[in-house]
Amino acid sequence: MKKILLFSIFLICSEALAQPSINSSDFDNLNISYAIKRVTSAILNEGAEGAGITWDFSSMALSYDPQDGIQTVMQVQSGPFSSSFPNANYVFKSFSSSNSSEDFYSYFNKTNTILEELASSSSSSIDYFYINPYTTFIFPLTYGTISSDTSQENGQNTVYTETKTYDAYGTLITPFGTFNNVIRIKTVQNDSTDFEWYETTPFRPLLNVFQSFNGDREFIFYEPNTLTTESFNQKSIYFFTSSTNNSLNIVTDNSMQISHLNIIDLTGKKIIQQFGNSNSINIEGLSSGIYLVQVNSNKGIFTQKFVKK
Repeated sequence: MKKILLFSIFLICSEALAQPSINSSDFDNLNISYAIKRVTSAILNEGAEGAGITWDFSSMALSYDPQDGIQTVMQVQSGPFSSSFPNANYVFKSFSSSNSSEDFYSYFNKTNTILEELASSSSSSIDYFYINPYTTFIFPLTYGTISSDTSQENGQNTVYTETKTYDAYGTLITPFGTFNNVIRIKTVQNDSTDFEWYETTPFRPLLNVFQSFNGDREFIFYEPNTLTTESFNQKSIYFFTSSTNNSLNIVTDNSMQISHLNIIDLTGKKIIQQFGNSNSINIEGLSSGIYLVQVNSNKGIFTQKFVKK
């Protein structure tokens, strides 16, 4: 039932206020792109709740999740099974580099007072639907708001009880940047508790923290893609490292033609240059550390950080 990657990431957006609040209209025209990275820590936890908090996780060394890779999320007009859920008026499409053969869809009912999830599907089949709609948030959502709901998926005997609390706001410091106007949501579901951070201006998910079975904390970061042209803002390019960490792979849409790739260190020195329309570059010879990959294409120039282990 954990939806740390695909479904719970759409829940927060607001104007830059001292105490950010959330309304139904904040979800209109939502369109975001990010790379998922993760790390496990036996030392750091989710930090304090309250007003004006600073959470500092800048010391963490992140890596791309080898299974989930890079995902993007964007609002779409409809999904392949929208007719099966006539109450769905808000549908999200998701892409994962670990399964590029299919897109995935989440179906929601959004009103001025509530956002509730109805179902999920791939491009070819319905994955599940809720016997009773799953309330993700009530509106308006203000600091200190608590909402509770029960839900049950079709074919499952377990009934989940979940309580969400907007328990904190402040500044989040990550290995890839500092973000202000951040809110945190605490979610208690049956016997588990996790925390989610979102930047509110512009809206984007930044971090999810939950406790693993051995007591360690799992940190899942959503590093925003830095897009330099309108074409890239349309989510036409994504990156992930190979399982052996010897190559950097590039996923583009069919209309993009790459002219050359550059690997640059943090001093600005060009380490590797590769010409041609290739969707992979060999990084086996790089020392461990943080680098930039620069893609030059017919749609502009895109630069993204990555970690070589």
